[in-house]
Amino acid sequence: DPNQNAGVSDVVGGSLAAGGPRVPWATFEQKAGDAQRIFVRAFKNGQWVTQGPSLNIDQNVEAEAPSIDFAGAGRTVPWDAWYEPNAALGGQNQIFASRFVAANNVWQPEGQDRGSGVPSLNINTDKEAENPSVAGGAAVAGNDPVPWVAWEEEDGNVKGSGNHDQIFVSKGVNQA
Repeated sequence: DPNQNAGVSDVVGGSLAAGGPRVPWATFEQKAGDAQRIFVRAFKNGQWVTQGPSLNIDQNVEAEAPSIDFAGAGRTVPWDAWYEPNAALGGQNQIFASRFVAANNVWQPEGQDRGSGVPSLNINTDKEAENPSVAGGAAVAGNDPVPWVAWEEEDGNVKGSGNHDQIFVSKGVNQA
């Protein structure tokens, strides 16, 4: 919506077809009333095209700090990571990641269900987490890349001084 403010954005070059021409893909925050949503657009056939609906887990909250990259066979699967508060997990900011399912033009949330049906990547769902960064990569040269997400999360209590921001990394694992 060109009438709404946009915020933090990230861009990467990629293709949905192995060996296909890489085009810009951009993810960004955009206000929607009191909420803020995460969207992805790709530059196709000379114009920007929205890829699927908003990525938010909850459409009525303020989602922030999106990051995008490609992983999967031939680096053909876009992945996006961001954070937003989640009421089912106590209202704390959670890290989320979704992969684009091109055949259905939808974003599929991925992560661990913490018993609430919410696929958070947080190590501690009762602690604040922010500022994710996603990158497709492989630990073994020549293997297909998987998404790796790094983020800042409160953890640790040093000599009774309370939580401190720590950096965590999670690697996507292919499921059968």
